[in-house]
Amino acid sequence: MPFPDPLSAPITRQWSDLKVPGEEVLLSATSDIRADGTFGDRWLVVTDQRVVVLPDQRAEHDGFLAVPMSAISAATTSQHVGGGLLEVERDGLVIPVVEFSNSLAPKFAEVARGIQQIAEGKPLAMTDELPKVRCDTCGRLLPEKNGLCPRCVNKGAMVARLARYVRPHWPLAAALAVLFVAKTGMNLLPPLITKIIIDSVLLPPTPGAETGSRHGDIGFLALLVLGMVAAGLASNGLQATTGWVSGALGSRIIAAVRSQVYRRLERLSLSFHSKREQGVLMSVVMDDTMSLNFFMIEGVPYLVTNTLMLTGIVVVLLFLNWQLTLFILLPAPLVALGGGAIWRRFRGMYRRLFLSRGILNAHLTESLAGIRVVKAFAQEEAEIGRFDRHNDDLTGRTITAARAWSTSSSGLNFLTGAGVYLLWFAGGVAVVGGDLTLGELTWFLGYLWLIYGPLQWATQVYNWFSQAAAGAERVFEIIDQESEPYHAPGALALAPIEGAVEFRDVTFGYDPSKPVLKDISVSIEPGEMIGLVGKSGVGKTTFTNLICRFYNPDHGTILIDGHDILKLDLETLRNQIGIVLQDQFLFNGTIADNIRYAKPEAGPHEIIAAARAANAHEFIVARPDGYDTRVGERGGKLSGGEKQRIAIARAILRDPRVLILDEATSNVDTETEHQIQEALARLTKGRTTFAIAHRLSTLRNADRLIVFEDGKVTEIGTHDELLAQRGIYYKLVQMQQEISRIRAVEG
Repeated sequence: MPFPDPLSAPITRQWSDLKVPGEEVLLSATSDIRADGTFGDRWLVVTDQRVVVLPDQRAEHDGFLAVPMSAISAATTSQHVGGGLLEVERDGLVIPVVEFSNSLAPKFAEVARGIQQIAEGKPLAMTDELPKVRCDTCGRLLPEKNGLCPRCVNKGAMVARLARYVRPHWPLAAALAVLFVAKTGMNLLPPLITKIIIDSVLLPPTPGAETGSRHGDIGFLALLVLGMVAAGLASNGLQATTGWVSGALGSRIIAAVRSQVYRRLERLSLSFHSKREQGVLMSVVMDDTMSLNFFMIEGVPYLVTNTLMLTGIVVVLLFLNWQLTLFILLPAPLVALGGGAIWRRFRGMYRRLFLSRGILNAHLTESLAGIRVVKAFAQEEAEIGRFDRHNDDLTGRTITAARAWSTSSSGLNFLTGAGVYLLWFAGGVAVVGGDLTLGELTWFLGYLWLIYGPLQWATQVYNWFSQAAAGAERVFEIIDQESEPYHAPGALALAPIEGAVEFRDVTFGYDPSKPVLKDISVSIEPGEMIGLVGKSGVGKTTFTNLICRFYNPDHGTILIDGHDILKLDLETLRNQIGIVLQDQFLFNGTIADNIRYAKPEAGPHEIIAAARAANAHEFIVARPDGYDTRVGERGGKLSGGEKQRIAIARAILRDPRVLILDEATSNVDTETEHQIQEALARLTKGRTTFAIAHRLSTLRNADRLIVFEDGKVTEIGTHDELLAQRGIYYKLVQMQQEISRIRAVEG
């Protein structure tokens, strides 16, 4: 099974000269960095007997390497600046095998995993779902993995998709269509009336012409002028009504789009959110949808109205004098082509401008959220400097876009006015020759301004559309993301769950090329209290994240009550898990609202009982507003320990089958910690509990402790059993006791 890359014909011929008789190719992969460090293809072939890097005949050093599979004890990838390195371990020595750029890191992480499996004699089991980093159509690098290619996205499909949001509001859309047609008709009347005034009232009848002239008829003139006034009033009234209706329709459409974007963001996985800056996502929800809103309210009515008007005018002028009409419309194709070129240029320009705006928003959101840290370390000037750099970048891009727009539009505006010059010449010749009356020339001129007037603003429409298209790309990219499968077809809804949890050979990394958990296999019985122990960054919180199914394992299986967690109904599963996060988050509401968040239907007595169990009731009722006290943004009006106890009360109220405590007592004093430990001891009875604590004394009563090191489970047992082993846990306990003695002496 050649994976991930099949051997090409030239490489197959090269390999045939190097292979050992009876050797079977199991893996093959191409890197993008040659032996001399330059960019180019370089081949790795993994067989049942060797790991081979084929000679690179184009480099000064051919880079040939062959390592016997029997001598390999481990295979890993390491990340360097701008790229990475596949390495194997042989006889205690680390041997570099092949370099690659960052875009290939996930692929070579899988290759390393495959080499490890082969070296250990295990069956080869690898994923086929590597992240896509290049566009399948044009081959360009994508702005982000598995994202959309800005160059190849279908703009017509995007507009059609936006139009689908009109369907629920079809009465407004139908009314708007009628208003467009009526307004077009009103705008076509004044030039026609002007023609009648000139030819029939102001000019004397031509000798020999047919009768019917109303030359000098003041009453008829007044009637025609009143007709023009009525047409003008009707046109302006229709303009106002069109604005009201289009504003209502456009705002409702964009509200639906904005709502759908937010709904999708709420339902997307933590894996998605961890890879995006929150300020950028806020920019998509607000700024990008606002650009769409402006286009729907201003751009679309302008575009539709003037398209209808242009169609009507061209038909009338062709009927009046088709030769002259075609002559004066000669610049129109140049205007259309020029506008298209401008649109293509501005599309990328506005995409970069929006990206710069999103980065500025992200910095603004982060710096204001962390204002206490900024002030604590006196970094105000540094944050101002970073803001100024992002602000200057956005300003520069905005100025560049404005200059490009000014330069491009001025040339296009000259082209749009060329038709008027042609009309005065060709039309004047026709009037002098008697082929056209002065009134008809004026009629032509009036309609020509109605043609070229909108065309002069065509670049503005392109400008609107460019901004809207760039915003729509990012909006629909989020909408098209696959949400978490809350109620997948055929999913099993276990309610209630018993609480048995099993990990079978589970490997996971937030970046698949950098696994955090490596081949974890543990089994937990229902009702057990499990303490998770290890240094920071060894994977304890990641372990609990997988139980909550915030992320899915890259390899292996997690079982709940003997069922694959991926086949369980996600909402039912999470409804039976209570969690106290390491970083507490409270919403800007009352204390009661934050406790009730775990169980919206809970009554006052349940809220108070949960607060008592978390030892929070006393400090709550000591406040003037009691449970109606507002906690402020992110709980900023409460102390760290108070926020911790509110979060514990929230988890207690949920009455979960599985309880996860991630440093649940880290921000409380010794007395409060003792009281909370008593409450948690009662709470954990009959529930499967996972507790993470850096203070190992808080885990003495756990049924078992699982010790992590370097992403692997190294020890499992009770507190006394692990102390007797004198392994990693013993060393951690000794270290903490030593630190406690030092603090006691210093105190």
